[in-house]
Amino acid sequence: MKKIMMIGCGAMGGAILSGCLSKGLWTKEEVYIKARTEKSTVEKAERYGVSAASLKDIGEADFVLLAVKPDIIPFVLEEINPYRPRRVISVAAAVTAATLEAGLPEKTPVIRVMPNTSRFGRGGYDSYYSRAVR
Repeated sequence: MKKIMMIGCGAMGGAILSGCLSKGLWTKEEVYIKARTEKSTVEKAERYGVSAASLKDIGEADFVLLAVKPDIIPFVLEEINPYRPRRVISVAAAVTAATLEAGLPEKTPVIRVMPNTSRFGRGGYDSYYSRAVR
């Protein structure tokens, strides 16, 4: 079983999570959420039927999905760096892969995804970039 760690679960993160769960790409048992506060973490986990997480869970996750506002990415990277994430996927708008790579342990695989707004309707397309994915 894979372990998916989501940091942030607002509009875009919630749409991605809902879509992946409803299409069977992820199971509720595989997903762990960490939001800004403990209260928000618990509320979002209950809303989606997934597990609430803490930062210490990052090192055990197969990947960490960053679904936060771009202005807090530097803070989030600083917070997760000590837990040595295996790989990081970001949907934060206007945050480059180079910025993500610079804020993480060396050689951490990073995937930068640019989802479009029709994702909210569970359709559409995404583009992605990674030095590790060719």
